[in-house]
Amino acid sequence: MPRRVVNFWERLFSGYRYANEELSQLLLREASGSSVQAVEDGLVVLPKIHYVSSCENHLLPFFGVARVGYLINRDQDPPGDVSKLVDVLSRRLQHQERLTEQICNLLDGRTEGAAVMLEGNYLCPLVQGRNDRKAIFETTAFAGKFKGSTELRDRFFTLARQA
Repeated sequence: MPRRVVNFWERLFSGYRYANEELSQLLLREASGSSVQAVEDGLVVLPKIHYVSSCENHLLPFFGVARVGYLINRDQDPPGDVSKLVDVLSRRLQHQERLTEQICNLLDGRTEGAAVMLEGNYLCPLVQGRNDRKAIFETTAFAGKFKGSTELRDRFFTLARQA
């Protein structure tokens, strides 16, 4: 097998280099170049984090944009490298729904609440010749104060989609 194929697959599934216990440590690091749109009342929105993952059912890529929001917990340092967290989690065999929940749950541990929306394009329908080849799948997850507040969720959606 050519070395570049091996290198490609190693990069594609590089998320497995991190043990689950190490993932929360990514949030302690300083952020590196994330496009943060901070909003009043402690709401922070990262409106466009691109990701690539692999469907665990078909071993084909899916890709898209993660939109992440959280409420700052004034008793802790704000989460660090959210973009890196999204990248690491997406570089594993995944279902989009699970990926959305994983990002949200990890952020919830360092914030007063988290909101995550993933938009995903799958190659599975295209390869299978289905007519829905241009379908974009959207998943959401909420934790903490976002779960009980329609107003917070609406603010998140408005800010996340503006970018």
